Amino acid sequence: MENVIQDVSEKKRKSVLRRPWMWPLLPFLAVKWMIFGGWKWTWDEFLIHLACQVDKDEDGNPSIIYFVTFCDLVHFHPMVWGGFGLAAYLASAGQQAADLVGLLYVALFCWCGLTVTVNLPFRRLVRVITVIALIVGADFGLSVAAERLDATLVAANWPRLAFWAEQGALRPIRDFITQLDTGASVGFLVIFSIIWSVVVGYFVVYAILFKRFGFDGEHLIHWELGESQRMTPVYYQGSVLRQRDILEGIFGFSSMSIGTGKGSESISLDNIPFMALPGRQAQVSHIIARKAVDPTEVTNGGTSGNPGALRNPRRIPDDAGDAGAGG
Repeated sequence: MENVIQDVSEKKRKSVLRRPWMWPLLPFLAVKWMIFGGWKWTWDEFLIHLACQVDKDEDGNPSIIYFVTFCDLVHFHPMVWGGFGLAAYLASAGQQAADLVGLLYVALFCWCGLTVTVNLPFRRLVRVITVIALIVGADFGLSVAAERLDATLVAANWPRLAFWAEQGALRPIRDFITQLDTGASVGFLVIFSIIWSVVVGYFVVYAILFKRFGFDGEHLIHWELGESQRMTPVYYQGSVLRQRDILEGIFGFSSMSIGTGKGSESISLDNIPFMALPGRQAQVSHIIARKAVDPTEVTNGGTSGNPGALRNPRRIPDDAGDAGAGG
C-alpha cells in the first residue's frame, strides 16, 4: 500500500513539472508543504542544530544539545549587516558622513580579520587592554611634559625644543587618517555587503547540510546529508565547553573539546553559534556530568571498545542538575 501511495505522489510531481502553466503554482505548493508537515521536518532535521537547541528529559533536565560548526570565514558576518546598516545611515545622513562611514567599514573589516586570525581569551584581553592603556597614558604624559618644558623654556627666553611632542605621537596619526579620502558611497557598501552575504550564506548552508552534531554526554553524533549518522563514544574527563576567544564570544560563538578516552586525544569543534549564550555552560556541564562515562570506573574489559555503552548515574545526585539546567 505504501508503494502505491509513493507511486501516486511521484506521478503527481511529474505531472506538475510537465505542465508549464502549473509552474506559477509551485510557490503555493511549497507553502502548503511547509504548513502540512514540511516546516516541522525542516526544523527537526536541520534548523534545530542551527538554533543550538537543548532537549530535556522527562524530569526537565538537559539530555542532548544540537549544534553546527562553521568555517572561520563566517565570522565576517558583521560585514553583511554592518555594511547594510552603514549604507542606510549614509543614505539618511548624506554625503557629508561618507568619510566617517568609510572608516567605520574599514574598522569593521579589521575587527572581523582579528576575530578569524587571533584567539583572544579573557586573560590575554586584559593584557592587551593594559598595554593599550599604558601606550595611551605614556603618549598623554609625553604631551603634558613637552608643553611644560616648552613653557619653561619660553619663560627663560629660550626657543621651544619639544614642540614636536606637544601633541603626542597618537594625535598626529589620527589627524593623518582623518585627512585621507576614506569616503564611501551607498552603492559601494551595498555591493560589498551582497558579496559578503553570498560568502557567509554559503558557509551557513554548508554547515546546516554537512556539519550537524548532537552531544548527549555518551556520544558525539554527526549528521551529514546523504550519509548515515556517525556516533563516537566520548568520556566526560576530556569533554568541556570552552570560550577561548572573546571576539567570537561577543556574538555568541564558542568551542567544544570532546574527549575520546584514547589517552590525550580529543575532538575539537570550533565556531559553534549560540553556544556562548548565558546558561549554556551549565546545561552542557549537566549533560556531561549526568550521562558520560568515567574511564576509572570501567572495570569490564569487554566494554573497553565501546565506552559509550556504559553509563555512570552516580556522577551527580538526581536533583543536582536541576539548578544547572535552570541557567
